[in-house]
Amino acid sequence: MSEYGDAAAALRRVGALETTAWRRSGWYLRFLLPYGAAQLVIVPALVLLPHPLGAQVSVGLNTVMVIVLSAYVARQRTVRPGFGWRHGTVIGTWAAAFVATSWLGSTVWHGSVPFAAVATLACLLPFAAGAWFEIRRTA
Repeated sequence: MSEYGDAAAALRRVGALETTAWRRSGWYLRFLLPYGAAQLVIVPALVLLPHPLGAQVSVGLNTVMVIVLSAYVARQRTVRPGFGWRHGTVIGTWAAAFVATSWLGSTVWHGSVPFAAVATLACLLPFAAGAWFEIRRTA
């Protein structure tokens, strides 16, 4: 009979752990929002400022954001199932948009305000979509 009791206790602990993970997983939204907001400065700086100042400002701000947000993420204790796939999709999509923006913004459309506006939206969209899905998932 103790085997059944041990199994039931283990299942209760698993259920409690899952509940804790869902309750404490709002940190990812607090990660996505500042990084997405930073795109409003990073991308226009890269496209509109003269070379090499635009790249320096963009890389500097991006580096600060990665360091600060990585320190924040390292302090988080819980991650929901499927987080790695979701985060990889958000960051991978952003990276593709940012590489395209960097290349086109420094070669073809450097200094173009319309391109800067579209590129900013393209780089902001992965974080906004990730935040939207996170809000829906935790609601």
